[in-house]
Amino acid sequence: LNMFDFDLDYNAPAGVCLGDETSILLLNNGSGTYTYSWGPEECIISGGDSTNPTVVITESKDFVVTVTNDESGCMTEMIIPIEGIVLDVSLETTTGATEIIIGEDIGISVVDEPDNSTYQWNSGQDTELITVSPSETTTYSVTVTDENGCFDIEIITINVAVPRCDETDVFLPSAFTPNGDGVNDELHVRSNYLSTMELLIYDRWGEEVYRSDGPKSFWDGTYKGEKLSADVYGYCLRATCVDGQEFVSRGNVSLLR
Repeated sequence: LNMFDFDLDYNAPAGVCLGDETSILLLNNGSGTYTYSWGPEECIISGGDSTNPTVVITESKDFVVTVTNDESGCMTEMIIPIEGIVLDVSLETTTGATEIIIGEDIGISVVDEPDNSTYQWNSGQDTELITVSPSETTTYSVTVTDENGCFDIEIITINVAVPRCDETDVFLPSAFTPNGDGVNDELHVRSNYLSTMELLIYDRWGEEVYRSDGPKSFWDGTYKGEKLSADVYGYCLRATCVDGQEFVSRGNVSLLR
């Protein structure tokens, strides 16, 4: 009894983008005539009875070809694995948040991308990290393509807060208690939107007892290093918001001991 020897090899990509078509070339170096049958059937687009089928995958798959020598009736199987390449990137901002105040900028970067990837943003940039400063809420998208030609599209929306630059967004408390207990000891102008600020405090005789030097400054209830007595003090607040709007407010604030 003579054994029939098959002499088979193949050319096929190691990996294919999910959903893309590719072809497998079976190399049969034997003599005679042969019959071929490929599977899995649902992955075969055409050429399922040839040495060069066109296939598609939606996940990593082992292709099996059954080769039969027509003269001897002998058959063998060859398994050809093809990896399904999944490109699954994501986007993150340099601050970890997706909201900015108008006039600010923020960085957006691609993460979890393979080496040697390319980038194409809807804003025109082609780098892994972009810096943007939108004047209104804007959605950014990027197409990331790996060296195999597989791609993924991701989007991120940057929300832009626009200040009203009125008492809603600029707030000065009507009283504070600078008694050293760690609670409400300092008089702050509370706002996330100020670029400049001047706060003047006057006593009941019109003498200036405090002048701020910027949006982060505060009054601790002293004048020339001395604690002032509990009383009602007048104030004048002039400020500019980050979008250029101006805010002016006058009134009274109570210093409580």
